Amino acid sequence: MSTFSRAMQELAARPELACFERAIHRTMSGVEEFIRALQRGNVSSCLTFVGGVILVIVLAQIFLRDDKVSIYHLVPSGSLCATQDDMYDDTKRLCQMGNKYAYAFLLKHDWVLCAPNMPAAKLLRSTEDGYGNFWYRSSDREEVRRFYKTCVPTCGGEADTFHSSRGACLVGNDLARVWLQGSGQHCQQGTAGGAGILRESAAVGDGNYWYKPELAGGGGGPATPPPS
Repeated sequence: MSTFSRAMQELAARPELACFERAIHRTMSGVEEFIRALQRGNVSSCLTFVGGVILVIVLAQIFLRDDKVSIYHLVPSGSLCATQDDMYDDTKRLCQMGNKYAYAFLLKHDWVLCAPNMPAAKLLRSTEDGYGNFWYRSSDREEVRRFYKTCVPTCGGEADTFHSSRGACLVGNDLARVWLQGSGQHCQQGTAGGAGILRESAAVGDGNYWYKPELAGGGGGPATPPPS
């Protein structure tokens, strides 16, 4: 079967494109007329038919290409998903993972640890789509919630501690604290980590030194699910 025939069959099979089905049938039924026009040497009829075929092919390519673009119908999850960070797709009837720590772990970032062998971890790995999203059924929300609870960001050093209430790591390294206060010469100037600590500490404003755990993974940007 030719590519043209397959394209027209796919279009005709899609209910939302019923308006094109009639055009497809008219085009196919015009084949016989096209042959007769060739036999008569009727150039005008031939050109009209060829133009119609080109139009149908263009429309088929547009709609078949658009069918590959993911269109989400996301709504707040309420009690349907594991947490309020997750969203519910009321068309797919699936939950989209929104937990940034679990998301970073599944992307194999090294600044967060989760229980790797839990059923929900395996489930989520198997549902990644082509746009970097992870999905699960509402019936699996309890298992996914248990998996989320195992995810703990790692900080830059053993002396640093993560505080979930702030979503940040508290600097515990004495040499680093002295340097951040403007004394000592033990730390490198102009690093992304140093700038990130000063920025987060200013935002918190409690006199301590803080940083986002993402910085413990080498200074890259935060791993968050792609916008929908």
